[in-house]
Amino acid sequence: MDVFELCGRLYAVLLLCQCLLQRLVHSKDESCKYKLEPLWTASLRDSPLAATPTFFDVDGDGYGDIVAPSFSGEVWSVHGESGHIVDNWPFYLEERAFHSSPLVYDVNKDGVLEFLLATSDGEIVFLHTNNSLLHGETIKIAPLKVRREWYKLDKEYIDKIAHELGKQLGDSERLRIVSGE
Repeated sequence: MDVFELCGRLYAVLLLCQCLLQRLVHSKDESCKYKLEPLWTASLRDSPLAATPTFFDVDGDGYGDIVAPSFSGEVWSVHGESGHIVDNWPFYLEERAFHSSPLVYDVNKDGVLEFLLATSDGEIVFLHTNNSLLHGETIKIAPLKVRREWYKLDKEYIDKIAHELGKQLGDSERLRIVSGE
């Protein structure tokens, strides 16, 4: 069964890596000596997970926890050892959806790691490990305007844009190389 099941359940199989490594090391022996079964499951409501979970010790108990964002704007934290939801989780960001993995980063340089999360609409939010939003540190990425059928642009148009950008940036040689000239 896949780690990302559409109904939002998370499965963990800890012995899978050992089995795969054993196959690589002992190439003559094609059998896996481990009986692979899910150790636990955790129900994460009905929202599908959109990205690979991040493994990080959220609650400071010395064990890795699974942090997984969902399409519904929830960020879940599940104990890696037991599969139970970490206290005070999930985090919910109203009217948002997450499509990328959380990044663990010390945003405010205080020595405590936070989560950097990107929403589907181009907003970057920062979340403390205690499930509270880091206020005043949100970044909104402006939408990128893409010309219709951009992949059909002719070489002259690309060269013109590269030249104009080169004049603005003072690096026209590099941009000419990128444009194919």
